[in-house]
Amino acid sequence: MERTKAGNPPVLRPWRATGRDLHRHHPSDVDMTGSAALSILLGMLIVIVVFMAGTNFVVFEYGQGVVRTAVDEAARAGSEQQAVGGPIGACESKATQVMGNLLPGPFGRDVTITCAMQGYDVVATATGEFPGWLPPVPALAIHILGSSQLEANPSA
Repeated sequence: MERTKAGNPPVLRPWRATGRDLHRHHPSDVDMTGSAALSILLGMLIVIVVFMAGTNFVVFEYGQGVVRTAVDEAARAGSEQQAVGGPIGACESKATQVMGNLLPGPFGRDVTITCAMQGYDVVATATGEFPGWLPPVPALAIHILGSSQLEANPSA
């Protein structure tokens, strides 16, 4: 401490930090470089997975609607009087036509539609599954029945 000549108390001078003192970090400080990018990347990944699962659900619903339509149309076509190829042939032909028009490609490949006669009814049965697009989304198994009564000749 420095004393003045007259014996007065020392002169206090403000402390000024040198350049190296300004850049010193406290030991508890953690380097956070890149943490925002990692958080954004993780958030985007979660959004994409949820979007894909939602889209897969919509496509499942569309596929079920197509199969339901194909089964109903097939049974109706097989029940018509004088159907080309008989009731079973007409039923299977219509099922193939509807599935080919509304659900072509790999999504409907694992669905099989069979036709049979049960008494006076033509019954079309669809079995199979729709694959999931992502590993956490399971495949959707389907089993849909459609039937239609054989038409009778009104003049007979």
